[in-house]
Parts: sequence; structure tokens; C-alpha cells
Amino acid sequence: MDRIEFPLNRPKKRSRNESNWRRNVRKNSKTKGTPSSVKTKKKIIFGLNYGTSDLITGLVHLNCAGDVIQARNLQIVDCACDCRNRFRIEDLTRIFEGFNSLPSHEAQNLYLQGNIECNGYEELRNGQRRRIFRYKLVLPFESQYVCRRFFCGIHGISHTRIRRKVTLVL
Repeated sequence: MDRIEFPLNRPKKRSRNESNWRRNVRKNSKTKGTPSSVKTKKKIIFGLNYGTSDLITGLVHLNCAGDVIQARNLQIVDCACDCRNRFRIEDLTRIFEGFNSLPSHEAQNLYLQGNIECNGYEELRNGQRRRIFRYKLVLPFESQYVCRRFFCGIHGISHTRIRRKVTLVL
């Protein structure tokens, strides 16, 4: 007697497609700079109608709540150490655009960590020690040290992001 084999009738499990997840759609639209239509819990947003230069740089994006985050801007800060007068505007915009054109957040963090140096320690009155950092801007033929406030303004970031990166620099 021949044995008859029946195919197993298991239900097909739906394969996951991570590229259609809301979080990944937002993340990809941020890095690629393409407008996306994302359905959030609050509302449905069909494409971003902002300037094409902002979309190309990928800086206008949606956060996880579905709110539109505006592009980062170059901020030339007037500081007490007069860092502003040591650079040309063209060089500063080249640094800003080069920082924003890095492909990922991790690459930006590595760039920031490479431009921050620990310069030693300072003894406080209560006996604690505090690290002293130097921030440099790299130009094509030279690098110059600037204050933290000017460094943050040129890259369009806050000092809290610098403080988080400084913990990794030794």
C-alpha cells in the first residue's frame, strides 16, 4: 500500500516589512530628505511643503509624535573671546554644510568627538576635579581653537549634545 502524503496546511505568517514601519519611514525621510506621507496617531501628514534646499539636506523632518521639526541654522555667535572675527563667513558655512552632509548621526558624533580635546584638569575649591576641553574648527589648511559657545553655534547644535559627547572623549 502506497503512502499518501498530504501537504501541511499551516497558516502563512505574514512576513514583516520593516521599511513600511512608521518609525522607519520617518527616519528614512529624514536622512534622504524626501517628503513622506506618514499616518500618526494625531493626524495624517501628506508630504512636507517646505523649501527644496531644506528637503535636500534632510533637516526638515517629522519626530515620533508627528510634529514637523524645522531645519538647523548656522548661528554666528558674538562671544567675549572674539572668535567671530577670526573666520570668513564662507569658511563657516562650509563647516556647517559639511557637518550636516554627514550620512548618519553616528558619523556626526565621531566628527564632534574628533574636534574636542581634553586639555587637562582643574582643581576646584571643594577638592573636586573638573576637565578642561578645547574645541577646534578644522579649515582646509589650518585648525583654530574656539570657545564652546561658538563651536555649538557654527554646527547648529546645543551645548547638551556636546556635553554628552564629551563624556566619551578622554
